Amino acid sequence: MIEVNQYLLHDILSPLAGGADLDEFRSLQYLDADNEQEVKKILKEYLYPYYEESTDAYKVKVKISLVFYLKKTKIDFGRLIESNLLPFNTPSEHIKLFVWIWDIFFPNEEYSLIATEEIVVKNDLYESIRLRRKN
Repeated sequence: MIEVNQYLLHDILSPLAGGADLDEFRSLQYLDADNEQEVKKILKEYLYPYYEESTDAYKVKVKISLVFYLKKTKIDFGRLIESNLLPFNTPSEHIKLFVWIWDIFFPNEEYSLIATEEIVVKNDLYESIRLRRKN
């Protein structure tokens, strides 16, 4: 049985979380959130390094959680994004932000082809902290 955690989707946004209130991100407030290339550039610059420096356990769990929620769409992506106070508006279709994250983190992989039958949801707010901790 494989466990997924929606809080990991919050965590992967954390390098930009709260950015709506920070001067260093002011220039991003005018970003065209529906422009895939512009948004992907920001995701690659800010989110990908955070993901890459994480433990392998964290990376695996983020990947399967992204797959599950992108395929099942049993989550309010708009609410998830808005709760992080990102420094730019959200795409008109909120799920696109996470599809673009997938594209950046896992290029040339198709999330729709990954099986999700043996998955159980176990939302644990502190799991990202435990998984990112390197011993």
